[in-house]
Amino acid sequence: MCVPFSKIIEEYGVEVTLKSRAISGYDSYGNPVYTEQQQTIKAIVHIPSVKNPEAKNIEPGTVHYEEIMFYLKNDVTVNPKDIIVYDGKEYVVERVVKLHYKSCIVGLKIWAKRNV
Repeated sequence: MCVPFSKIIEEYGVEVTLKSRAISGYDSYGNPVYTEQQQTIKAIVHIPSVKNPEAKNIEPGTVHYEEIMFYLKNDVTVNPKDIIVYDGKEYVVERVVKLHYKSCIVGLKIWAKRNV
């Protein structure tokens, strides 16, 4: 018997917006034309802490990014390069991992980041 995280995510999660792109056709040059689809979903959000307080002091000209993890229900379709909006900030999905328990998929773990 599988115990999905759906109930926990529904009860304790926060609302985020998932933006997905889908190919809707091709232009006259053969390049894909995309449409964006949005849906509001629930997610548990984990923001890793900064272990070194000096890490915030970065050299001018370097690109710094902020990483975040989202835990989603197992029935959500999400792919790398999709965008998750949390707290008014857009995070690009980098990696999607299915969480398994006793040979069942019980949820999804998403790694995402945004440039700061």
